[in-house]
Amino acid sequence: MSDPTAAEVQHILDILLSTPFREGVPISRNFDRLPTRPGLYAVKQSSETMLYIGRARTLRTRFAGGHKAFTWAWIDDYDHREIGITYYLLNWEEGLKAQELEAAIIQRLRPRYNSVIRKEE
Repeated sequence: MSDPTAAEVQHILDILLSTPFREGVPISRNFDRLPTRPGLYAVKQSSETMLYIGRARTLRTRFAGGHKAFTWAWIDDYDHREIGITYYLLNWEEGLKAQELEAAIIQRLRPRYNSVIRKEE
């Protein structure tokens, strides 16, 4: 599989960063506002701080069972109304290289909880 191009990574990053917090998906019990499609996602704090970047085969399912980023946000005493999710949907071809796209975006942004969670696992 080829490495993602810088243009692809920048395009996805631009979308994740430019989506206003109020247009993201708030934390809920069932995450019914998240699509049942593959995608890359960002857990954001209301001040637009990226806390975690990840990928999922099905975005809604990924969050419905809980997520470590939410636990860390709770420990750091964030108000749940200040945490939300933005996402970028992937088509089949992009889905095949989701791991490479995710790694490139994490490398660029270095979100706070990606490093905490990786050290813990």
